[in-house]
Amino acid sequence: MRAAVVIPTRNAGPEFEGVLSALGRQTEPFDLLVLDSASTDGTAARAAGAGARVEPIDPATFNHGAARNAGMAGTDAPYVAFLTQDALPHGDHWLEALVDAAAGTDGAAGAYCRQIPKPDCHPFLRDRLESWAASRKERVVQEPMDEATWADLEPLQRLAACAFDDVASCLVREAWQAHPFPESAFGEDVAWAADVLRDGWRIVYEPESAVVHSHGMAVWKEYRRIRADHRNLFEVFGVHTVPDRASVRRNTAAQSAHYAGLLDDSNLSPASRLYWRVMRWPYAWLENLAQYQGARDAGA
Repeated sequence: MRAAVVIPTRNAGPEFEGVLSALGRQTEPFDLLVLDSASTDGTAARAAGAGARVEPIDPATFNHGAARNAGMAGTDAPYVAFLTQDALPHGDHWLEALVDAAAGTDGAAGAYCRQIPKPDCHPFLRDRLESWAASRKERVVQEPMDEATWADLEPLQRLAACAFDDVASCLVREAWQAHPFPESAFGEDVAWAADVLRDGWRIVYEPESAVVHSHGMAVWKEYRRIRADHRNLFEVFGVHTVPDRASVRRNTAAQSAHYAGLLDDSNLSPASRLYWRVMRWPYAWLENLAQYQGARDAGA
């Protein structure tokens, strides 16, 4: 088989059955490897029941980059797709289209697919997700760049050029052998993309392959995720979107007004609209505070 699918898991819950079922309908044959971090809710048994090979990994030393390297090492397929435990393949051709994108593009190191927010995704998160590169409807081939080109780019231009998301992605084994994932706790995907693009490889964004994915996490958990994300973005690209506390205040006011406009145009129930209208200010404040503090954590 030309393809393998690797899924890191930890207490994936009953919805994981839907992911496994969707994988079972894929038109592309594949080897399934689940790397389980000591789940206690039957995740490993569900995976084994679906025909997966299940390998344990130590949650005490879990690292996103290292886990994905272990997944690559644990398979021998030339094309290895990574999927998070809560990303639901959309349709039966998710894997085939993703592998075809990587296999059919000269010099491709990998490919990533479109992400469609879940129906219950709240309006502020949906707005943020729909501005990310993995929401586009047009296919994009991200071209390699030399060091002079890299040096001339502004930080946000570097991030745009190196967009990649292993919520649902596919790596070419030859490229991974030259460039394993960095063993980082967060943001291993865009850091890997920066490495391969600067070494002459291409990356493909393929919207014909899609997953349904978004996080329904509490606002405080979103703050922690954004803070970790912006620490990594400063370390890899020098991104510093909110440079000082005055910017936190200014951006919060602007973002809160933007969210108010979203709510006016939404189809939410009156109760939900009222809830998010109340929440828009603290949500916008925590978003901007997380960006400010994340870069500071990295030494900005």
